[in-house]
Amino acid sequence: MRRVCAALAIVALPATAAVGFSTTASADPPATVTLTSAEYQDKLFAMWQAESIANWTGLRTELKRSAPPFYTEANNWYPATSTSGMNNYNASGGLVERNGTGPLNYAINVTFPWGSDDDTDIEYSYLWEIAENTQNIKLSADEIAHMWTTAIRRYIWYSDSQAEFLMEHGARPPAISHSFANLWRHWIDVNLVVEFFGTFAPGRPDVALDIAELPIRTVAGSYAVHAGQFEVIMYSLATVVDQIMPGESDRDKVKWMLEETLKYLPPESTMTEAIEWTMNRYYNY
Repeated sequence: MRRVCAALAIVALPATAAVGFSTTASADPPATVTLTSAEYQDKLFAMWQAESIANWTGLRTELKRSAPPFYTEANNWYPATSTSGMNNYNASGGLVERNGTGPLNYAINVTFPWGSDDDTDIEYSYLWEIAENTQNIKLSADEIAHMWTTAIRRYIWYSDSQAEFLMEHGARPPAISHSFANLWRHWIDVNLVVEFFGTFAPGRPDVALDIAELPIRTVAGSYAVHAGQFEVIMYSLATVVDQIMPGESDRDKVKWMLEETLKYLPPESTMTEAIEWTMNRYYNY
């Protein structure tokens, strides 16, 4: 993994070791934030670790509560009477049965390795295509199709599966995300496969959105496009938020990223509504 992250850092950043970018993201931002290639590589590696932790943590409660009250840190993963859902793994990698009564913990496993599914493996396949095959951050339609048809085979969700099927038969993005081609273009699939493109343009959501445009349109249409854009913007901002808001709490950093992201999304979008609803509940807007 570190070798691939290092290769991407070389592709994404000048070999002269540092890159500067301007930001207007805060009331009094620094003129330039600088990341060395080594710092950038470290952030990329941390991104993959965080995605694995988030993925395996989320799987524990996935589809358990679709309406308030939602789980908090004070809750158990499953009630003692629960017999459904995935097995749970504690912080040491030990198996806790489905009816376990321990508190909610992050899936930071030691003895149990994180597996991969479409929350991470399609992104990793994109990364491999970029670092090993194309050396291009902004992939063409044919390069995207090459990745999907050579690296992705099964265990993928509806829109992703339909997109892969269409590319196998010669169709190419963005046409394959139109309603006549993909009935599931508005589903969640895009959120699983494009978010890491935001890290290719630290602190520059506009550039990140341009890089991610075709990958987003490979599997998404309608409001799902905005969901993919939301993920990309958040990843772009997360890469630099510590430099822009030094000393601030994580709570405030996330709030700032969400507020910045809303500036890029149509106010009438379902995704905008979802973000504002969540912020209202958490930040008491």
